[in-house]
Amino acid sequence: MTNNNNFYWNFQKLPFIYTELEGPDNVLDIPNALPFQLKVDENNGVLSQIKNDLVKNNLTTAYNLGSVIAGVIDEESGITGYANDFVNFFKESVIDKDIETLSVLEIGSGTGFLLSQVEKLGAKVIGVEPGAHCIDAKEKYGVNIVQDWFPSQSITSKFDIIIMTHVLEHIPEPSNFLRSLHGYLKDDGQLIISVPDEEPFIKYGDISTLFHEHYSYFTKDTINYCLKNGEFEVTNERFGKYGGVLLRSAIKNKTHVSKEEIINGNNIAANYKNKAILYNSKLKYFLIDIKNKNKTLGVYVPARFINILYISQVSDVKIRFFDDNPTVKNKYYPGFDIPMENKQDLIDNPVDVVLIFSKAFGSMIKDNLEGSIKASTEIITWEELFDVV
Repeated sequence: MTNNNNFYWNFQKLPFIYTELEGPDNVLDIPNALPFQLKVDENNGVLSQIKNDLVKNNLTTAYNLGSVIAGVIDEESGITGYANDFVNFFKESVIDKDIETLSVLEIGSGTGFLLSQVEKLGAKVIGVEPGAHCIDAKEKYGVNIVQDWFPSQSITSKFDIIIMTHVLEHIPEPSNFLRSLHGYLKDDGQLIISVPDEEPFIKYGDISTLFHEHYSYFTKDTINYCLKNGEFEVTNERFGKYGGVLLRSAIKNKTHVSKEEIINGNNIAANYKNKAILYNSKLKYFLIDIKNKNKTLGVYVPARFINILYISQVSDVKIRFFDDNPTVKNKYYPGFDIPMENKQDLIDNPVDVVLIFSKAFGSMIKDNLEGSIKASTEIITWEELFDVV
């Protein structure tokens, strides 16, 4: 591999997705697309979105509205598996401690569902969340969540445990943020986190994983580099058993990232860009072939396909969007006048080709569809599209 210490990748613009919409345009004058550039953080080797004031200002508006593109974790969304797996990892990571004596702070609490599950273990909990979807947490789950950005003047104590799920990737300077958490942890305190596992997307050149909300794109190696740079020592780690995440537990310890680790981060990014050029071309010709053969295409988990559709600039393809999350039925993504449908809609009105654009749930969705839709419909998963073995 070739070392590239000046990695830079400019997409010009990508769709600005922060939630599913009632119509095909973002609200409150939020643009449908915004600038997007990538670099490698020279301090931790993490593939990172370059900060941009226009993006920052619109992200602030989106978070205050209650951005939910990562998916709200509660019973209604049907994705409680993330929370269950995290709680199991939490228990694995504090196995030598009495949970009933622990104080726990959750940063980025969402609806409060995960925090309520940790409280059921016996811990004393509090959360902080800027989004409006936390307002009913006390009534719904019986947990105390401060509606505010972190750090918050309402959070002044030191805690035994700080937990974060799908938060660190949203922070513009994650290592600096991690160092700031030292002041909120007791001397023997622990940090327990989960972040999206971007390695499969990076390995195969899939740009569907790029969102303005995410400043960092972690692999199994670079999340550890980032924690090191934030003066944390990893004490427990594993892949998530649900939904493609990386789980880490860490304690405060002054460590450093080596030159070799920074070089590795740059090589990871350079290979990603090279693969993406190849596969973006492949996907463009896939869409052109669908168009030329006058076929209809149904895309499952379309949020992951929006970037491809945007940069391909292939017009007049007969595309429909499908997702079985009931909360997104008849919703839209910015810049695309294509309402979301569900499995029953697909059964009632089939398409020629179904593309399941989800690495984590592709096989499960395919198994669920086979036998329900007409046999002549071709079903293609993310793995099949990218020739993943």
